[in-house]
Amino acid sequence: MDAASATYEGRLMDGMRRLNRSDLHVGTPLQWSCYDRNGHLLLRKGVAISFDHQIDRLIGEGLFAMDSGGSTKAAGVFQSESVFERLVSLTWGLRASFNDLLSNTPSSDTEERLRSRVQKVMEVCVADPNAAIAAIHLDVQNPYVLSHHVHSAIMCVLLGKRIGISDEDLLPVVCAAMTCDLGMAEFVYLEKQTASLDEEQAATVRQHVERSVSILARAGIDDPIWLNTILQHHERWNGTGYPNNLAREEIAVGARLLAVADSYTAMVRTRAHRLARMPLEAQGEIFKHMGILYEARICVALVKEFGLYPPGSMVRLTNSELVVSHRRIDGKSGTRSGEW
Repeated sequence: MDAASATYEGRLMDGMRRLNRSDLHVGTPLQWSCYDRNGHLLLRKGVAISFDHQIDRLIGEGLFAMDSGGSTKAAGVFQSESVFERLVSLTWGLRASFNDLLSNTPSSDTEERLRSRVQKVMEVCVADPNAAIAAIHLDVQNPYVLSHHVHSAIMCVLLGKRIGISDEDLLPVVCAAMTCDLGMAEFVYLEKQTASLDEEQAATVRQHVERSVSILARAGIDDPIWLNTILQHHERWNGTGYPNNLAREEIAVGARLLAVADSYTAMVRTRAHRLARMPLEAQGEIFKHMGILYEARICVALVKEFGLYPPGSMVRLTNSELVVSHRRIDGKSGTRSGEW
């Protein structure tokens, strides 16, 4: 082992431990997020490995996890661990805010706590945008009703920054993303329905934007950008959306962002009535409607920010192996063998 390798191994051992065959079991959720010897995240905490040969390959190549008492400063490359964990915490924390908003007497500090959560999402996106993008594609454990809001918020942050929106102007837009489907809370059972919506159910769904705004207004939230972004995020560039058939510049910029984010994050997650789309396919669907349903510059921003194979997306190689895409520090995409 050369001096550089020895130094790196020393950094690994400071707060990290190498996993053994006995640490991993087929079908059992992982107790830790796992990394390769170069610090790339391979498997998230809670993922279950499906086959023995996958365990053998991972152990053979070197698999590491954070010690329970280890420092998250063990090596800079491991900072993505904290990003995933922070996003999981924010996702579940959103449940408390939703329960409060839907109660008969929302707390007086509801808006303040929501803005605080949104600020933390924005901080995560700045700290590690690649990990934030990966979370959109890898998070299949958390309830859709919660994770969809966080993932939409991530996209609004990244795409909003890409098109030049300031943090100050972006904050209420991201607040809207984190609360846009509140009006569907009492109809969450529709998420489990495999049959097509009937006429009455479709009308109920179309009314959720007004209900969301009403719930927030009842809690004392009156930020016009926040509320208008929610009200208009199902409007479409060509005027075919709802609830008011607005078109083009009549639609607030934040709502145009959220329209793309809401559509994309819904497409890449499996639902009761359909399987998830691959990220490349979802981007293709967005691009197919560029300048029709969605503003063109936001569609372009999506491809530039995410790339054709975004971090965390599944990619099938020519040898039929299924891997997960990652993005190197230089910004180029790649894949890691052993990721799925």
